[in-house]
Amino acid sequence: MPIGFVIIAMLFLVAVAPVYGNVASSTSITNVAPAIRSVTTYSNYTNCTNNTPNSTFGPNTTVFIQVNVSDANEHFDITDNGYVKIKIVLFNGTTESNFTRFGTNYSLSATFESGHDIYATYKAQFNMSSSDATRLGAQPYAGYYRIKVSVSDGTNVTTSNISASQNADYTYSNSTSVTTAGFDGSTTDLSAVDIHNVTNLVVEKSAYGKINFTSAVNFTQNVNLSLAVNVSSNFISVDSSTYPELNKSAAISFYNLTFSDPIILRNGAVCSSSVCTRISYTGGTLVFNVTGFSNYSSAEAYCGDGSCNGGESCSSCAADCGICESSGGGGCYTNWTCTAWSTCAGGTQTRTCSKVISYCYAKQTETARNCSVEQPAVSNVTEQPAAPAAAVLFDIDLKITKGEIFSSETLSAVVSLTNIGKAGKVDANLDYVVTDANGNIVYSETEIVPVETQMQFVKEFDVSQLGAGRYSLTADLQYPGQKEPAQSADVFVVKASPSPAGTWPVGGFAIFADEKEAVIFAIFAIIVIAYTAIRMRSKKAKAQ
Repeated sequence: MPIGFVIIAMLFLVAVAPVYGNVASSTSITNVAPAIRSVTTYSNYTNCTNNTPNSTFGPNTTVFIQVNVSDANEHFDITDNGYVKIKIVLFNGTTESNFTRFGTNYSLSATFESGHDIYATYKAQFNMSSSDATRLGAQPYAGYYRIKVSVSDGTNVTTSNISASQNADYTYSNSTSVTTAGFDGSTTDLSAVDIHNVTNLVVEKSAYGKINFTSAVNFTQNVNLSLAVNVSSNFISVDSSTYPELNKSAAISFYNLTFSDPIILRNGAVCSSSVCTRISYTGGTLVFNVTGFSNYSSAEAYCGDGSCNGGESCSSCAADCGICESSGGGGCYTNWTCTAWSTCAGGTQTRTCSKVISYCYAKQTETARNCSVEQPAVSNVTEQPAAPAAAVLFDIDLKITKGEIFSSETLSAVVSLTNIGKAGKVDANLDYVVTDANGNIVYSETEIVPVETQMQFVKEFDVSQLGAGRYSLTADLQYPGQKEPAQSADVFVVKASPSPAGTWPVGGFAIFADEKEAVIFAIFAIIVIAYTAIRMRSKKAKAQ
């Protein structure tokens, strides 16, 4: 073998020997944990490089999140085997705490967007909820919320620490705008409160009046209160159809009124006591509560407004204060308070009544009435084993005895009650309601009636305060253990009362009993006048 070849072979062995030696003595490379490089929030997100950073978000907006991570084990681990997850926590500038809506786990998954070498970018998004506003004003710091990240390469897991670079802090911004320009006095400063939960909201114009909302108001839309609320001289209104969040109970005050004893008007008519409650009237300031909104004003009390006030009495305004007692009684009017009707015995029911104010006048009321109790028929059929007792079940029937009456007459109705369920005495409540043609309640009364099987009685009603028109009378029966409604109704017509007998007016004097008698008299008078004229003409002709 040539000496040159041997020398070359030896030199080759010397050169490669260290390499083989190193391979033989090497150990496996350790898998390094991935690192979180940055976490950023955006209000708009196009791609990994073209976005709009933002750290303030309002209700029903989307929060876009970008997470940049790296892995010393190069691209393979961080993109193919790795994954990024996110959770949201509450943050007070020092301490993190659980945000209930997201729980305690890293539950929001991010998706891989791009990467090269040992770096990768992930993205995720979620929507802000309007309920997140409950934290507004609760903390004296900018970062109400914090986004935390967990990144894994399949073996090692790294979570973001407390440092700002590994988290994204953001705030919840109330995007709803409510302005109070044009109002003064004690009007609420809405910049200092959570407009999604404004308690005791006050809107005032010190020259005219104010509204103090007694229920909390949640503004869910932009509102210019000067357009939604009108506070002017003796007039307050709220556009509750456009701004339903303002259709709340409130205390209303009118300033600088000149009435002696004002009444409250709603939509220009006397406000029902179920909606308006007068609190006070002092020094020209009227204060009253309302259950909801339309428009309200006030006016001087007048006879017929349904309230005995403003110096009215039974002698000056019977429509509001009742009829004066003809003798004694102090000129006042009161009502009766009565016990429940007794059971039907001997065809009669009785009760005891007394005046609410003993020395005032009250129209006579019933203390006894006829009734009947129908006994079940005796059957000759062999009695079968009793079925389980049925529940109490009543039926009611109401029939008005005279469909057309004068206001000076008494309305009578036959009421029949039948227990078609479980036998036994039951004290039932009977609510009577009279409504006019427009559905307005013009009369109501309640009584307690003891019933065993069947009962029928005549009920009388005072309709002297009703004007001419068509009305409906409804009887609503209520009793313990009731499962089905029990109602019955009938209609009647009130006619204008005729003139009393002997007072049919002619020429301003009441001398006839009725219209027929006056017509007969008029015909007789015409005949007499005609006969007299003929006689006078005949005498004049003879004289010529």
